[in-house]
Amino acid sequence: MQLRTVTIFAVTFIIGVNLVIPPSAQADCYSIYTNAMAGCSTAENERDNAALNIYIARYQNAQNTCNSTVNQDAIAQALAQQTCLNTLYTFTGNPQVFNDLGSCGSAVVAADQAADDAYGQAVTACGTNNQCVCQAVTARNFSKAYAADVGMKCGNDAQNVYNNQCVANSIAVQHQNDGLASAVFINTYGDAYATYEETVALSDHYTAPLCSYPAVTEYANCSLGNSCADGCAKTEDNDYLAAEIAFLNSVGPAYAQYIHDGFICSFTQSHDDYVSDVQHGYAIDIANATYNYNQMVAWNLYLYTTSIDADQHTRDVNLCVCNSTSDSQYNSCVATANATQTANDNNALAAYNQKANVPPTTPTGDNWNTLNQAITTADNVLQAAHATHLLAEQTCVQNTQNTYNAICNSAGTAFNNALNAVDQKYQNCLKGCNGGGA
Repeated sequence: MQLRTVTIFAVTFIIGVNLVIPPSAQADCYSIYTNAMAGCSTAENERDNAALNIYIARYQNAQNTCNSTVNQDAIAQALAQQTCLNTLYTFTGNPQVFNDLGSCGSAVVAADQAADDAYGQAVTACGTNNQCVCQAVTARNFSKAYAADVGMKCGNDAQNVYNNQCVANSIAVQHQNDGLASAVFINTYGDAYATYEETVALSDHYTAPLCSYPAVTEYANCSLGNSCADGCAKTEDNDYLAAEIAFLNSVGPAYAQYIHDGFICSFTQSHDDYVSDVQHGYAIDIANATYNYNQMVAWNLYLYTTSIDADQHTRDVNLCVCNSTSDSQYNSCVATANATQTANDNNALAAYNQKANVPPTTPTGDNWNTLNQAITTADNVLQAAHATHLLAEQTCVQNTQNTYNAICNSAGTAFNNALNAVDQKYQNCLKGCNGGGA
C-alpha cells in the first residue's frame, strides 16, 4: 500500500489512504480517475481565466473612469478660467469691446469729469485773481493724477486677483481633483485585484480540491476488492474524504478571504497615502498662490503710494509757485515738499520690504514667513497622515492574520480529531473482520 500526501494550509492530508498502484486489470478505474482529474483541471483553468478576464475588464473600466474624470476636470478648469477672465474684464474692460473701460476706467473718467467741473466752477469764482486760478489749476491736475493712480491700482489689483487667486485656485482645484480621481482608481483597481486573487485562491485551494479529492478517493475504492478488510478500507477512505472536505469547507473560503483582505489592507494604505499626498499638494499650491498674491499686493500698494507721493509733490510744488511771494519763500516751500515726498517714499519702501523681503535679505518679509509656515504645516500634516496610514495597514494585516490563524487552528483541531476517530473506526472494523468476518 502506498500513500500520497498533499500539504495545504499547513495541514497534511492523506489522500487515498488505501490507494494501490493499479495493475493492468484495474485500467478502467485508472481511466475514470484520470478523466475526472482532467475535468477538475480544465474547470480550474476556466475559473482562473474567467477571473482574469473580469479583473482586466474592471481595471480598464477604472482607468476609463479616471481618464474621463480628468477630462471633465480640464473642462471645468477652462470654464473657471473664463469666469475669472470675465470678472477681470468687469474691472479693466474687455479689449475686444470698443470703448469698454471697465469699472476702474469708468471711475477715472468720472473723476476726470468731476475735476473739470470743479475747475470750471473755481475759475468762475476766482474771476481775475491769478493766484486763485493757479490754485484751481493745481487742484484740477492733482485730482486727475490722483484718479489715474487709483485707476492704475484698481486695474493692477484686479489683475492680481485674476492671476494669483482666481486662476491659481482653479488650477490647484484641477490638480486636486485629478489626484482624487487617481485615488479612486487605486481603490477600484485594488478591489478588483484583491477580488481576482481571492477568486483564484478559492478556485485553486478550495474548489479544485473539492473536485480532485473525491476522484482520488473513488479511484482508491475502485482499486479495492470485496473482502471484509476491503470494505473497512473503503469506509476509511470515505471517512477520510469527509474529514478533508469538512476541513476544506472551513479553511478554503477563509484562506481566500485572507488573501483578499491582505491586499485590501495594502491598497487602502496606498489610497489613503495618495489622498494625503494630493491634499498636501493642494495646500502647497494654495500657499504658493497666496504668497504670490500677497507679494503683488505689497508691490501694487508700493507703486500706488509712491505715485500718490509724486502727485502730492507736484501739487505742493505748484502751490509753492501759486502762493510764494519771494524766492526764499518759494525755496523753503519746495524744500518742505521735497522732504515730505522723501519721507513718504521711505515709509512706503519700508512697509513694502516688511511684507516682501526674501532671502538672503534679513529680516525676511512677512509674506515669506507666512509661506514657510504654511509649507511646514502641510509637511507635518502629511508625515502624520502617512504614519497613521502605516499603523492602520499593519494593524489590518495583523488582524487579518489573526482571524485566519484562529480559523485554521480550530479547523486543524477538528480535522485531527476526525482523523483519530476514522483510524479508530478502521481498527475496530478490522478487528471485526479478523473475528470471523473475512
